[in-house]
Amino acid sequence: MNLTTILLLFVPTQDPSPVPPSPAKAVINVIGTSEPDPGVVVFLDASESVASDHEWSVIPNDAELRPVPKAGKLMMLFSSKYPGPYAVMLSVANGGDAAVAQTIITVQGDIPPGPDDEPILPADGAFQLTKLSFTWAQTLPADARHRSADVAAVFREIGSSVTSDSDCGEVVALTSAGVRKAAAGYVGDWKLYWQPAYQAYMSDLFERGVFNDCRNIKDAWLAIADGLEAAELE
Repeated sequence: MNLTTILLLFVPTQDPSPVPPSPAKAVINVIGTSEPDPGVVVFLDASESVASDHEWSVIPNDAELRPVPKAGKLMMLFSSKYPGPYAVMLSVANGGDAAVAQTIITVQGDIPPGPDDEPILPADGAFQLTKLSFTWAQTLPADARHRSADVAAVFREIGSSVTSDSDCGEVVALTSAGVRKAAAGYVGDWKLYWQPAYQAYMSDLFERGVFNDCRNIKDAWLAIADGLEAAELE
């Protein structure tokens, strides 16, 4: 053993630099159908999330959401006796980072009228988007939700001007810019709570070619405006 090796034996070993925690990631996988009949249990799997803490919520809150025994909050059971769309949200944290995921479960059947024999929401518009946009808006913090009427005005103004000759890409770009302006001061909340479910649902419609005809965008935008206006009144 040479002198250098002997000296190195007495050099205090420094602790390695701490490894920063991985960024938080929220993932909800629906096992089975996301369009169950009333009372049918749906399994929600969050095991692909990167998180140390998990918090679940559902809007409207007349659905039942409970953990699978021995699975902690990594797997939940959803069920509802009442037809309609439900927004299930998973909020996670890992270290100092946080993330949110959202999925829509639509319980099949006719939505019953309210106590005065009037619909709880305006008559649903194209692609269930009146009820869905109303439900998505309910996940927003109260201050951000109070921008719903302003955001609705953007969808209504742009949607009303759409024709069969409109450039669908330009319509979407104008809408995105208008929504950012209308939600001024609360853009972060709208991106965190509204955007994931909205983007996932609309992307599916785009991928299925629903909006190859821009007139369908017009119907969708007006339906979204109706739902957001109803959310503002809540």
